[in-house]
Amino acid sequence: MTESIYQVTPEIERMSKKFELPAEEIAELREAFRLFDKNKNGSIDIDELREVMTQLGQAPSEQDLLDMIHEIDTDNNGVIDFEEFLQMMTKHKSSDHGVRNDLLQAFEVFDTNQDGVISREELKNMMLNLGEKLTDRRLMP
Repeated sequence: MTESIYQVTPEIERMSKKFELPAEEIAELREAFRLFDKNKNGSIDIDELREVMTQLGQAPSEQDLLDMIHEIDTDNNGVIDFEEFLQMMTKHKSSDHGVRNDLLQAFEVFDTNQDGVISREELKNMMLNLGEKLTDRRLMP
């Protein structure tokens, strides 16, 4: 078993029980959420969602973005908080076919030269595009 690079906090342990997911997976999803939450206020608004979608090569319309938020935003406050993000991810995870397709699509986005391998440089560039500056040590232990 490999050691997790994600910090497991009491809040993550609580969510692990609530969502019936391993704490390490919740911690990993927390990190993914933080990539979307550019202003670090604990929620993803329409502008942050647009920015990430654009960086991933998508061009959603304003209505597409509103629809995405509306689908996930269970408390109807116009933003996606971490718990709503987790609900979406766990609901989405229940469909193995959908998850597999999403993983393949994500892989293709990261594999910019389409050679079937995500190189260290491709990973580093994509993470920089997402606002995450990684050191060489963090990229490859």
